[in-house]
Amino acid sequence: MSKHDKLQSQCFLWIQRNHPELRKLCWCNDNSPASKRDGARRKALGMVAGVFDLLLYKNKTLFAFDVKVGNDNFSEAQLDWKEKIENEGGQCFEVRSLCEFQELIESLI
Repeated sequence: MSKHDKLQSQCFLWIQRNHPELRKLCWCNDNSPASKRDGARRKALGMVAGVFDLLLYKNKTLFAFDVKVGNDNFSEAQLDWKEKIENEGGQCFEVRSLCEFQELIESLI
């Protein structure tokens, strides 16, 4: 498991275990096709470039969290998606540690 996947899993499992009321309101976005063919199939099904890793819908607001490790930064597609979500009232966050994610969640709910 990559460092990115490990951190994303830690964040998701933490929210599932510590906030059972949010279990069906928090989900991951699997935006990593296995091949060009799989990518084409996913695009036809509605996959959108730039969508963040974890999404939470609470109090009529979409909260989006993108996990970053090391020197990883937002892509142009992510910055575009982030701008569109924030223009519609959503909130987007970069997450670099489990502790940071926990603090964000506790402050948002």
